[in-house]
Parts: sequence; structure tokens; C-alpha cells
Amino acid sequence: MIQLKKENPLFFRNDERDFRVGWDRAITGRADLLKRNEAEALHRFGEALGKSDREGQTLLCDVIAEQLQDFRLAAREEKARFSRLAVLLPVFAGAALVILFV
Repeated sequence: MIQLKKENPLFFRNDERDFRVGWDRAITGRADLLKRNEAEALHRFGEALGKSDREGQTLLCDVIAEQLQDFRLAAREEKARFSRLAVLLPVFAGAALVILFV
């Protein structure tokens, strides 16, 4: 098991220096930044890390990198969709007000 130094109190408390404890706290500590499927993928990655040989670890890193890339692309698409909505909503609200006052 990987042991880490106690440097950040957000991740390690009461002399807990286990990697998985710190990993889980890092993910759940900022749950507002991650969607559920992203957090689950990172949890699975942290659990599997260190349980296989070098080739297995390389494959695991490649798989998680692909998943995170997919999450990133989906987030960009969602951002683009909502940014268009944020631009159009005030325009339609203004048009509705003009119609109401006329």
C-alpha cells in the first residue's frame, strides 16, 4: 500500500496516510465539481491503482484517460448548448416585453 506524507489536512486527518483514503477524500471533498459518473470513474481508478503489473497499470491509465477525454468533450458540448440558451433567453425576454408594452 502506498503511504503519503501528511501535508494537506483536507485529504488526511488524524494521522491517516493511506493513499485510498486521501484519494476518496479528494474526490468527495469537491463533489460539486464532478458529475456522478466522473466521480465514480475516478473512484474506480483509485481502487485499481497499484493492483496489477506495469502493463496493467499502463492500460488502466489509458482507459481512464479515454474516459476523462469523453467526459471533457461532453462537458464542452453541454457548455455550448447552455451558452446559446443564455444568449437567446434575454433576447426572447426583451421581445416578450416589447410585445407586452405595445
